[in-house]
Amino acid sequence: MSPLRADEQRRACNIVGVDDLEILDFPDGLLEPTHELRKAIARKIREFRPNAVVVTTFDLKVQWGLNHVDHRHAGVAAVDAIRDADNPWVFTDLKDGGLEAWKADRLLINGAQPTHAVALTAEHVNRGVRSLEAHKVYLNALSDHPAPKDMIPGITTSGGELAGVDYALPITVVDM
Repeated sequence: MSPLRADEQRRACNIVGVDDLEILDFPDGLLEPTHELRKAIARKIREFRPNAVVVTTFDLKVQWGLNHVDHRHAGVAAVDAIRDADNPWVFTDLKDGGLEAWKADRLLINGAQPTHAVALTAEHVNRGVRSLEAHKVYLNALSDHPAPKDMIPGITTSGGELAGVDYALPITVVDM
């Protein structure tokens, strides 16, 4: 990721209250679900030892059009890395380096076919819009990307309809 894109991501995180950002060193637009990417994600899972891993949908078609290739590949790699992180026979050098296998109990996928919804306030939605808007260079390079002010409220309003509230993030919960 370029320094400019990393700065955009830091600003976006700051807007929504994320204090700790870890950026894996893979190039924008060229991400592939390789063993190298899976290992990098599995390493972070073993380091942080989360109960759940959250990913964006990795479906090709999404509510706002076609999903970006990097988002699809990152999602698939993350699903595989969750299993890799729990498998002591995969990436044994991580274990040799002191990172024992770790099982994340759940995978949370935002997007299609939701099984659950996380209720949000109007302020959460506004912060989400501003956070996505912080990715100015990225968004300017994608002429077909919907405007954050349309995309985020659209997703969260339809999620809210499913949950019986004004706004919600629709998610699929998968027990691992």
